[in-house]
Amino acid sequence: EDFKELGVANTQQSDGDFEQSVAAVKEDLSKQMQHNLLLIQHKDYPTVVASDEFKVWAQTLPPEEQQELNNTWDAMYLGEKLSSFKDWLNKKQSGSQQRQERLQRAVLPQGKQAAPTATAMTEEDGFALAFKR
Repeated sequence: EDFKELGVANTQQSDGDFEQSVAAVKEDLSKQMQHNLLLIQHKDYPTVVASDEFKVWAQTLPPEEQQELNNTWDAMYLGEKLSSFKDWLNKKQSGSQQRQERLQRAVLPQGKQAAPTATAMTEEDGFALAFKR
């Protein structure tokens, strides 16, 4: 007796409202599926997108690409952009790692430098040196 309203179709709901409800559910399911596809490609997707490095990288993109990156749900597009970001990050990190390794391999001079000693110049050496300039 308490559930009579569940067995009766809502005839007051118009076809337009029904179509909008169905479209909203379809869009939500599509977004969920695209999200799952993206997680298959990049399991670390949620943490990567939230990282500061990703935000810096996204600012280097042209404005049209930034807008599409922020507004799309297309898993293929987002997957390509995440791969591009990871390539950029690896190049950046390998460059800094190479510089760090080069600094570690650098040989610092050890010991004391001997002070230059004054040598006496002969008159002939002085005469010849004057004409070389």
